[in-house]
Amino acid sequence: MHIASPGQRQQVDTLTRQRGRLARTWRLLSQPQVYMAYVFLAPAFLGLLVFTFLPFFASLYFSFTQYNVLSPPQWIGLGNYERLINSQVFWIALRNVSYYTLGTLIPKMILGLTFAILLNQALRGVAFFRAAFYAPVVTSMVAVSIAWLWIYHPNSGLLNQFLTWLGLPRQLWLLDKNLALPSLMLMGIWKYAGISMVIYLAGLQGIPESYYEAADIDGANGWNKFFYITLPLLAPASFYIFLTTAISSFQVFEQMYVLTQGGPGFATTSVVYEIYGEAFQRFRMGYASAMAFVLFIIILILTLISFKFGNREIEY
Repeated sequence: MHIASPGQRQQVDTLTRQRGRLARTWRLLSQPQVYMAYVFLAPAFLGLLVFTFLPFFASLYFSFTQYNVLSPPQWIGLGNYERLINSQVFWIALRNVSYYTLGTLIPKMILGLTFAILLNQALRGVAFFRAAFYAPVVTSMVAVSIAWLWIYHPNSGLLNQFLTWLGLPRQLWLLDKNLALPSLMLMGIWKYAGISMVIYLAGLQGIPESYYEAADIDGANGWNKFFYITLPLLAPASFYIFLTTAISSFQVFEQMYVLTQGGPGFATTSVVYEIYGEAFQRFRMGYASAMAFVLFIIILILTLISFKFGNREIEY
């Protein structure tokens, strides 16, 4: 009579458990309501396949080819990437979006948190001010850019009129190589600070009031409650705002296209603006695809680093 060794019994038990899990999974998937779930999910999966995965892999393939839309793509291997590494314009565009991200990220978070704290009050008319601060977010970027084009006008612009009233010299703003990018940053902060405000406002309203009551009993002042209760419990909201704002800032395009066309002298060109120019103006689809894929890798690395160091679970 053969007696199974402990190792063999463990393998048998493992196989038995795996077969049991497979059987339970199959019974679950064979239920009619599961088929209905697949039917309802099919349009979303189809849209994801057609508008996300297929373009992604097509762009990846085109990035290794010389393709101008009018003729079939020709395989050139890493030629587009070698050209990209040696392109001074690409590095200028990457530097610009890095400056834009660093110059707008923290101000958006600080202004959003400030507005959220001020508007997290049971005051008359607070709903109006919440809507007013959020209104720029839902306004078309093209419309906002045209309005700010008038504000930054070197002769009749509102901002220069204000500087004249203060006795300060007029500025060229968008026509000045040193002021063009900061001018776009200022407009970006004004437009998108409302998103941070709404997210922080939701986070503030989710903090249990009992925490503040306990702090009052312990004699904590307003600053103590802010730094030891509010900020730590808003960490998930801050992480989300940081991540989404950084990703969107690296993809900035509309204001460059409407206000400056990447100028003066590439001072405001961005990676996405260069992708647009290469793909739809100069019809270098292969090179533009390589640039887009490099931007994807940069954003992916930024996202992974953010999840590595910024995502901390907060227990209530």
